Amino acid sequence: MQRRRAMFTGLVGGFTSGLTGVGGGITMIPLLTSLLGLSQRRAHATSLAIVISVAAVAVVPYIARDEIDWALAAALAAGGAAGAQLGAQLMQRTSDRRLRMLFGAFVLVVGLRLLVLG
Repeated sequence: MQRRRAMFTGLVGGFTSGLTGVGGGITMIPLLTSLLGLSQRRAHATSLAIVISVAAVAVVPYIARDEIDWALAAALAAGGAAGAQLGAQLMQRTSDRRLRMLFGAFVLVVGLRLLVLG
């Protein structure tokens, strides 16, 4: 049963990530905590582990249509790798409750920005 729920969670998270282009965490973390019962910290770590394969598959159609700005992607990847390392280190010193609050605030701010600024 857990495996089926995990496959369903991956399907929903991958679908919404591929459709909307959002980071896997925004869709996967709520699914991992609610459907699979993972702690906030474990959900963050698990989401980071799976985003690699999800992004690798989702990017293929965009490569086929030559829709990627590769120079920009390389610069973002360099900064993103450094930022992700710092964020992962900070996560190790942050409680599950605080992670949940930070994640919720982040999603709220991003959602409001999309609604207001389009």
